[in-house]
Amino acid sequence: MVTLGSILLIVPTIFSQAQNPEVLNRQLQELFNQVSALQAKLNATTDQAPAPTVGALICTFTRDLFSGARGEDVRCLQKYLNESGFPLAVSGPGSKGNETNHFGELTRRAVAKWQRTFGLSPDVGYFGPLSRKKYSEFNSGLTGQANSNLVRIDSITPTSGSPGTRVLIRGSGFTSEGNNLNFDSVDNLVSDLGSSNNAIIFEIPASLCRQNAPCLTPDLSTGRHLVSISNSNGRSNDFEFQVTVAPITASEIIPAEGKPGTIVTIKGFGFTPTGNAISIGDALIKHETVFNVSSPDGQTLQFTFNPPPPHPEDFEGIESMDQFNEVLDMAGMTFSQFEANYTDDYQIRVTNSKGEQSTDLIFFRGRGQLPF
Repeated sequence: MVTLGSILLIVPTIFSQAQNPEVLNRQLQELFNQVSALQAKLNATTDQAPAPTVGALICTFTRDLFSGARGEDVRCLQKYLNESGFPLAVSGPGSKGNETNHFGELTRRAVAKWQRTFGLSPDVGYFGPLSRKKYSEFNSGLTGQANSNLVRIDSITPTSGSPGTRVLIRGSGFTSEGNNLNFDSVDNLVSDLGSSNNAIIFEIPASLCRQNAPCLTPDLSTGRHLVSISNSNGRSNDFEFQVTVAPITASEIIPAEGKPGTIVTIKGFGFTPTGNAISIGDALIKHETVFNVSSPDGQTLQFTFNPPPPHPEDFEGIESMDQFNEVLDMAGMTFSQFEANYTDDYQIRVTNSKGEQSTDLIFFRGRGQLPF
């Protein structure tokens, strides 16, 4: 490769070897022509903007990206910049093949350079509506086949809610089965979701714990979270969902009935690792409370059913089991028959440091206790 420096280095040699004025003038003219051609090439390289990489990488941008943003759309933006002549770094995080989901200073600088190159203002590295529009212009020539395989979320309804909220996702590229829900940095948090007419329904999880997997973060924090869908067609854009204060929700009780001493499981959301209190009451709101029940996963509680003592008026004048059996004899009923029918619907309510159960009460049909 001939460089300007290498040409200049041979000038003294020309002067020392050329004694004939005509030869010297001819050599100097050739040298001048080489220098002029090389300078023109250097100017063209400096002034020419890198050609946008049309269709080299398909990204879906549905939100503004800026310093501190996280998501797969950030990773896609980094890949696009690296492949389009605006590398974030030569090596390490952000370099080609080492893109991350974090919009940091390296990403901001690369975006700013990309903006300056294509005349976007302000060119401060904020990837907003103008930048998204410019990117779309560069990729408007993508083939229909490429677009048909793109997984994309267009809307989420509702956009906020507490754990247990049913959410509808609409978009494109969803498969009839095998769609996986990604929540923040946790991939496949909910697996194998079905889709009909490019719509997916799921429930906001109570924690960032995969099903049947160990987990150290039982509670899903309130605030902004990023949701995406992945399947055999690829991975979608991130869409924001606002998790609100998680109420205490008791939704199911197993078994639904039993006698005193039965181990009962409550399923729901918003349970704390320790300090849950379970109140057991009959129709007259006479309660027995089990304190400091633990919930390792935030979704289940277990307790032993021990109903409140019976109301005194239910057994007025009866002070012993013998007297009670006499009453049963007069009624033509055995004790076994009485015991089998001596049941009540007990209301179950859970409280903890988050507050009191906010949904409808669940009921446990339990056999009561005798006072003697």
